[in-house]
Amino acid sequence: MTRSDTLVIKEGTYYDEVRGLLKIHWRYTLLPGVYRAEKENASGVFYRGTDRAVVLERLDENGHTKSPGAIYRTGGVWIPKDNPKDLRVYNDVEATEHLGPGITENGQPTATVHVTAPPRASIAQTGLGAGIGASVVGAAIQADVGKIVLWDPPGATFADRVLQGLQ
Repeated sequence: MTRSDTLVIKEGTYYDEVRGLLKIHWRYTLLPGVYRAEKENASGVFYRGTDRAVVLERLDENGHTKSPGAIYRTGGVWIPKDNPKDLRVYNDVEATEHLGPGITENGQPTATVHVTAPPRASIAQTGLGAGIGASVVGAAIQADVGKIVLWDPPGATFADRVLQGLQ
């Protein structure tokens, strides 16, 4: 692969996965925009999107974004030199999640988020659980802040749509 300085995604492109024992439906989206070559290693090139160009959504059985909404992350796509179709979406580990509306079929944010009500718990239970959980989870997240996470390979159809944007 000849290195390109930019990758232009004209329409948001996504792929879906059903993961885990509970068969949870996830959608991974690269928003439309210019992705610039930021880093290169012996294996490939990292193309970073502008602002929060990588979106992760948990979908319900009707294809709607579940609560708390879509998670918008900084990141982009890593394209290997030896086989570009084996590209991987990546995101940076951040200290906080940035939530927003779901994504439409063409990669644009929707006007609303479909919210599922959480189960009820007492104020004391919620406070105690949140305090313990927040300290454990907070320490784990802080240990990884700034690292890059490569997502599972998305498949040939997604790769073809992304590779069309190499300039």
